[in-house]
Amino acid sequence: MHSAPIALLLLSTLANTLPTNPNTEISLINKPNTIPLPASTTIIPSNPHDLAIGGVYICADINWGGTCGYAVQPTYTCIDLGSDWDKKISSFGPDESTECVLYNVHGCLPDYASFPNGQPDIHYPGVADMRTISFNDLTSSFRCYPTSSGAATEL
Repeated sequence: MHSAPIALLLLSTLANTLPTNPNTEISLINKPNTIPLPASTTIIPSNPHDLAIGGVYICADINWGGTCGYAVQPTYTCIDLGSDWDKKISSFGPDESTECVLYNVHGCLPDYASFPNGQPDIHYPGVADMRTISFNDLTSSFRCYPTSSGAATEL
């Protein structure tokens, strides 16, 4: 008899813990090679490209140098970068079966004035030197998608 009020209380508690903002922010913590994940698990890969769909390895310097971090992000979700990473990425590497579109503003909004041919689109193994795609230190947000045969899977 008491199970219905308890179930309602549990559902109410769960609903209050879910994020209300669909954007997720990555923020660097003060340990090299780590990024806090949206979930409660931090992963530091020995090989940054051997993990999961939605996984992204980023570094502050070209050729995977400087401060780096890895996080598995939810696919089809805009990831806004926190101040520690905003416009500071020089290497960007999605895991296999993941493709990411980069944006130079928060909210994953396209900037057609600066990029009339579309936003940069990066797939595995990534770009070690973002200068080669004219996007060094410009990334403010990104959205990743699972891929199949090298092409992004659309909703």
